[in-house]
Amino acid sequence: MDVIFSQLSVPEELDLSNSEQWDFTQDNNGRWLTHVNKACFEGEWLVLPLRGFVKHAGRSPILQAFNFEESAGPDDYENYPILDGLPHIARFLRLFPCTVLSARLMKLGPGSIIKPHCDHGLVLSEGQARLHFCLQTDPGVEFVVGGKSLKIGERELWYINAAAEHAVYHRGHTPRIHLVFDCIVNDWLMAQLQPKTEHEER
Repeated sequence: MDVIFSQLSVPEELDLSNSEQWDFTQDNNGRWLTHVNKACFEGEWLVLPLRGFVKHAGRSPILQAFNFEESAGPDDYENYPILDGLPHIARFLRLFPCTVLSARLMKLGPGSIIKPHCDHGLVLSEGQARLHFCLQTDPGVEFVVGGKSLKIGERELWYINAAAEHAVYHRGHTPRIHLVFDCIVNDWLMAQLQPKTEHEER
């Protein structure tokens, strides 16, 4: 049975605990895209594509931000030019102990809701996983996965079973920004996965 969610240890060489080392707050306002599935949310849900299909490089940002097809192999993905201006995030993805496929920054505005939905195919048993690294959040943000409540703190790394029904409720005042990336499941990832029941009740 697939794990619904689990906190992962951030490798020591990637543990950038000082927020000043992260460059996600630089002025990229003109590049953020509203999520295309407008029926799936209320409020503000924005995406900044960082890495995706090679064939979409230089094409519409909409194609870069959203996968409309089944995930392919590692050679079908590449970094997009915007990562050149985000060196700390680029380093994080480059040194991460799993092969990273696609990556994006996702911003959820205060008062917004991501309605319950499922993202098919991103599940351990099918060899791929979706991970969330929290860059900025608010105590009023609640992530619900498979009917269980989850609070993700800043600088925490989590595996989320995206094939399970999940939703996010932002009842706070500060935008929530996650680095969300899909990767190939390997032994390092499997060894880390374990239920974090103490977070379910926070």
